[in-house]
This record gives sequence, structure tokens and C-alpha cells, in this order.
Amino acid sequence: TELSVPIGRRHGVGPAALGIVDDTGSNFGLLEIADLRNNRTVLRPIDPTKPLSSFAGMRVYFLDAGL
Repeated sequence: TELSVPIGRRHGVGPAALGIVDDTGSNFGLLEIADLRNNRTVLRPIDPTKPLSSFAGMRVYFLDAGL
């Protein structure tokens, strides 16, 4: 199982971006890019103890952490 979103490079997501999830239950979650393609980005939680299922259905915002 993986966590992916239907946007990628062609939408402006860069390889150094972080995914931020605004979750009212646990404040927020941070995601790193595991695989970046033109039309799809696969993400994984920075906190390995957080299950992928806890991010299901949530909106992800990207923050470009590159230089």
C-alpha cells in the first residue's frame, strides 16, 4: 500500500518539497516524497510510527523546501 496524490512535476511539485497534512485530530503531519513523476507523487510519513491509513482522505499541501 502507498500514499499517492494525482499531481507531480508538471504541477510544480519539486523533489525537495514536503507534504503537509492539516489534521484536526493530531495537529498536522509531515510527508516526504518517495517517488516524483510528472502526474503523480508518492509520499511517506516522516514519522515512521504513523500508519498510512491515518492520512486517507486528507488534503495535502506542498511546501518547497529546496534552495
